[in-house]
Amino acid sequence: MAEVVEPNLSLNLNQFFQKHIFLNDLQYDYYSKYLAAACKSQGGSEVVILTKEGSVLNVLSYFNTDYEAVFVSWAPPTLSTHSGYGSSHTSSTDNVLVVVTTENALCMYRNSSDCVGAWDLVFRSTELSKSISCLATTGVPGSTGGNVDNLLVALGSHLGVVTVVPLNTLSLPNHSVNHRENTPLGNHSVSGSVDTLNAHNGGVTAMAFSSPDAMSGSELMLATGGLDNTVKLWEYEDNFFLKKVLKLVPNGETHTTYLGEVAEDTESRRALKRVSSLSFSKRGELAVATDSLVYIFANTHDWVLFQLLSVGPSYHERSAVGPSGTLERHGEKGLVLSFSNDKLVVMRDTESYVLKRSDKGIFEPESMLER
Repeated sequence: MAEVVEPNLSLNLNQFFQKHIFLNDLQYDYYSKYLAAACKSQGGSEVVILTKEGSVLNVLSYFNTDYEAVFVSWAPPTLSTHSGYGSSHTSSTDNVLVVVTTENALCMYRNSSDCVGAWDLVFRSTELSKSISCLATTGVPGSTGGNVDNLLVALGSHLGVVTVVPLNTLSLPNHSVNHRENTPLGNHSVSGSVDTLNAHNGGVTAMAFSSPDAMSGSELMLATGGLDNTVKLWEYEDNFFLKKVLKLVPNGETHTTYLGEVAEDTESRRALKRVSSLSFSKRGELAVATDSLVYIFANTHDWVLFQLLSVGPSYHERSAVGPSGTLERHGEKGLVLSFSNDKLVVMRDTESYVLKRSDKGIFEPESMLER
């Protein structure tokens, strides 16, 4: 019998800021040490950096953005710690955040003190896409090999196109740039290597890069999702090409786990499912989130759907029952996913579920933490 669990982690930014906060995006860094949250409130927009201590998320720092921050992503650690980064020769305490705002601006912020204190805006451009719907980043070796010099930035659009732009991080400045002007792209782009992928009819709603492993021979991949009940896998060999199309259709052998309060399953009957979040584990598993379901795929000889998570309504949704007694969902954010080492974190509103990989390879809920 499938197990039903309650949320084991609450993120109370409302209490910290003493105002009502809406959460747009959450992303762990590579080492799962820091969590970046893109937030909005009546007073403006903040990007908040947190770290987990026991069952509590503590705020380390935050910075405001002129326009609402809707997507955040951490640059790979080798990008921010490269000895030739800019002209400042940064140290291992440096961290770089990539942020997309509602003005379709791609911004990069750097912090040089373990995510405490000020964040400097070191890159800004509104010239890459006019209709950004999602963001993903990863790093690839530059022309010299060895160190990761180039940051691959993938920008999904509402038109169904994905634009992948490599940026040379060695050219970034060691000071803040003008937050109202575009940084000249030609100074930082890798010429002749911009990819444009025709991905999904109806728009691209989520993306994620895999973590390639030279020891196992796994290649860098980009997963994209939209409104067409599919996830597409693109493999990288100088450029991206379509490798595999995954369908969001469970079968009789798919293991199902229920999280939270069991609600009527209306999503599985929909003709179209919107992919809200994608995440690769370091082992190469791919988790795909929709409004209330998480599909987990594994790749042995071929990609196989081996587990399905059904997530019940959040506290806020349970409090928003309509006059007829039916559940009313507000907004279109859906579930947000993040792999943290051997754990999978599933987030909705201010509630989080943490699942750990069992000996059988199935992700199972951890024991209850203090809320």
